[in-house]
Amino acid sequence: MEIETIIYRANPNIKVSTLKQYKQTIARIQLEVITPVRLVDGDEKANELLENYRWIEDFDNVIKTIEESSRSVNTKRTLYGYLKIFLKGLNQANFHTLEEYKAFDGQEAKYRKENKKEIEDNRKKTGVPTTNNQSENLITKEELLLVLRSLTDDIKKGDDKKLNMIYLLLNTHLRFPFRNELHNLIFVTKQSQQKDLTKNYLWRDAKTKKLFFIRNVYKTAGSQESGGQKIDELPAELAKMYRNYLKNTEIKAGEDIFTLSNSQEYSMLLTKFFNEKTGKNISSTLLFKIISKLSEEQNEVINLLRSLSKKRGTNVGALLQYYL
Repeated sequence: MEIETIIYRANPNIKVSTLKQYKQTIARIQLEVITPVRLVDGDEKANELLENYRWIEDFDNVIKTIEESSRSVNTKRTLYGYLKIFLKGLNQANFHTLEEYKAFDGQEAKYRKENKKEIEDNRKKTGVPTTNNQSENLITKEELLLVLRSLTDDIKKGDDKKLNMIYLLLNTHLRFPFRNELHNLIFVTKQSQQKDLTKNYLWRDAKTKKLFFIRNVYKTAGSQESGGQKIDELPAELAKMYRNYLKNTEIKAGEDIFTLSNSQEYSMLLTKFFNEKTGKNISSTLLFKIISKLSEEQNEVINLLRSLSKKRGTNVGALLQYYL
């Protein structure tokens, strides 16, 4: 019986994406447990343990494998939870009485307690409740759009500079694969004002009136393959947002646009905002991952539609308009 079938037996309402995550995790643990056996005792012994997933019965060895890994407290807690679900699928009638279940349940409870303390300690330091497990803080495209709509409604109620700044930042992230490099964005109108290579700039071309991001500081700036200065023209809609923001805040050439002292303050601004709106803690780095994932999914759909267009002889633009 396949791993996903066993997990589905334990939880028929599980989402496809979650089922895939469970399968990959269980398969990874299985590989880590079986590989040393195969190397020491040979293929025959390893295959015996793989049959009907008998490797999980040696729960002491499974726990030893997990404990000796470099995984975080929260990841280990999650792994034991996954193993409990897997056991339920294997032995639906009496899984609560199994020694393996009791052992994994005990480990999960231990790490739940440790993780709770870690979260509380971090909350006291930052003032924001957090979790180390990014998967627990992921949001869907629909949730992200709802947050933007809610933010738009809040802005209409009053002229709040911070909300306007967050609105501009989120719309920038939706259009560009930035992380937290916008915290030191300087508004300039001349190329001669861009001499400081430890800063990033929003440049308004005097001739064309177009706006450009000039990035000198970003995650891979020092890389030989993808490093160097990056210049990106703002699309018309985003450029209009920036022009309105510059006008309303009366920011002059040479001044910081967002007045955030460092990347930590930038990330914390977004984390607090998302925590208030969604109850989840989404930093600038996690927001980058969420939007990147949405872009990948959209590209997959577009590639599929291109394939359909070729097979059906239908214009891809018509298909995109119909399906998207």
